[in-house]
Amino acid sequence: MRGLYDLKSRTRKELRAYLAEIREAEKLGYKDVVDQLWNNYREERQQLIDLLLGSKIE
Repeated sequence: MRGLYDLKSRTRKELRAYLAEIREAEKLGYKDVVDQLWNNYREERQQLIDLLLGSKIE
């Protein structure tokens, strides 16, 4: 349960999950999908930061 509230752990897990999808999209040549996945990861990471730290880091 502690891992749910640990920012480093959560962002690391999210990055690993996104990287798996990004690598697959790269293999298939879907650059637009790769770009969107990176954008989605950055947005999700910022949401985690806001939720767990209560402030925006830029």
